[in-house]
Amino acid sequence: MQAGRRRLPPFPAALGHVWWCYSQLAGTRPVAPVVAPISYVEIEAFNRSTAAALAPWDVRLIRRIDDHVRAIVLGEANPSSQISVSDGKGVAGMLRGMAALKKKRGDEARNPSASGAEATPDRRMSR
Repeated sequence: MQAGRRRLPPFPAALGHVWWCYSQLAGTRPVAPVVAPISYVEIEAFNRSTAAALAPWDVRLIRRIDDHVRAIVLGEANPSSQISVSDGKGVAGMLRGMAALKKKRGDEARNPSASGAEATPDRRMSR
C-alpha cells in the first residue's frame, strides 16, 4: 500500500475487526456542519446490536482512529492535542484560535489573491 511517495507497512490482520467496526460507525454519523465524533454511546450501542464483541482496548482504538481522521478532515495541525473541559483558559484560548482561523479562512475565500491561495490547491480536495 502507498500514501503519496511513502510505502506503508501492511495492514495488521489482527486489527481487521477494529477497522471494520470503525468503518461501519463512521458511515452512520452526520457530517454537517462539521464531522461529529463517534461517541462511546454510539460504539456501545453498535457493539451490543451487532455482537461485535469489542474489548475496551478496541473501543479506545476506534476513538483514537476517529480523532485522527476527524483532525485530517477538519484540517487540524495536531490531532492529539486535547484540552480538558475543566481548563477554562485553555478552552477560551482554543475558541479564540478557532475564531481567528475561521476569520482567516473567510478572508482568504473573499480575496484569494491576497493570501496566495490561487497557487496552493486545497489539500483536502486532492485526497
